[in-house]
Formats: sequence, C-alpha cells, structure tokens
Amino acid sequence: MKQEKGFTIIELVIVMAIMVIIGGVAFTGFIPRERRELEQTAIYIATDIRHIQEMAIQTNSAHFISFFPIANTYETSIQEGHTLRVLTRRRLVNQDIALVTGVLGGVSQFKFTPRGTVTPAGRIIIQSQNYSIEMTINLGSGRVHIQDPIRRQ
Repeated sequence: MKQEKGFTIIELVIVMAIMVIIGGVAFTGFIPRERRELEQTAIYIATDIRHIQEMAIQTNSAHFISFFPIANTYETSIQEGHTLRVLTRRRLVNQDIALVTGVLGGVSQFKFTPRGTVTPAGRIIIQSQNYSIEMTINLGSGRVHIQDPIRRQ
C-alpha cells in the first residue's frame, strides 16, 4: 500500500494554534505605550471611584471625590458633620497625561450617598498628547463607564 505524503489535520491545528498565540503576543506590543498608559490611568481613577462608593455604603456616610485639573490631582473625602475630611489625595503619575474635567454643569465633585448613589452625574476626560478617554459616571447607580481611547486630531 502506498502511503501519501502530507500533514494531518491535527498537525495543522497545532501549528495554527501556535501562530495565533505568537500573533496575539506580538500584537499587544504594537499598541502605543502612550495609549496603554492612558487606559491604565482611567482604570486607576475608576477603581478609586468604585472604592469611594463602597466606602460610602460601608460607613453609612456621604463620601466625595473631587477633581482639580489645574493641579492634575483628585482627592477623596468623607463628610463629618458640616465639614469634609480628606482621605486621599492623588496626583496623576504620568506627567504626559492631563486631567480635564468635562463634568456636566461644570461640577468637579461627585457625592456618593450612604446608599451608594451619586449626584450629580457627569464625565471626566483624561488626555495625553495623541489620545483622550472619556469616563462617564451614571446618575443614581454611580457606575463608571470608560470609553475606548479616541485619537485626538
């Protein structure tokens, strides 16, 4: 009996799987560093927003997150009586990323109630030289939605 030469389907599938894995690893290296850093900063801010919302629920007291674009910082605080006590103050680590509050109505502070709801709703924009990301904080639920980076013109 004559044996045919060629590859089996299993061999082809294994080779294709290896090529997909190598291609996926190589592709992540093609995303510009500037864009990756901007995305990481947005995730970092969103994590702080979620944390302050959880703290408001756990402590049964109003918590705030305030943004200061000129100083490129934001801070979290808790309401104690009629005063606010600052809990954390953060500066955006990468100097190439700017905080631009595009918050609706010009408000740069969000209040989380003891139920975890937020007022007012709004958006925060962070940008680098070539990209910008808009983060939306939904009224009521306080959920944070991070849009994909947009290339700036």
